[in-house]
Amino acid sequence: MIGSLKKINTMKGDLQKEDIPEEAFSKLKAPIGLDIGAETPEKIAISIAAEIVAVKRGRFAQTKKGE
Repeated sequence: MIGSLKKINTMKGDLQKEDIPEEAFSKLKAPIGLDIGAETPEKIAISIAAEIVAVKRGRFAQTKKGE
């Protein structure tokens, strides 16, 4: 899911108020993109593509933000 952490948390809260179960969020990965310090749209796109490659190769756990 693409969006700021604040936007994602707000959306998740809104969905929970509509009785969407917590399990529905178990596969959600947000914010998306590796933390490479990207600030421009082009570099943000690269960070997202890099995360997709990492997930497909089974390396997401090693590259996840904040861990």
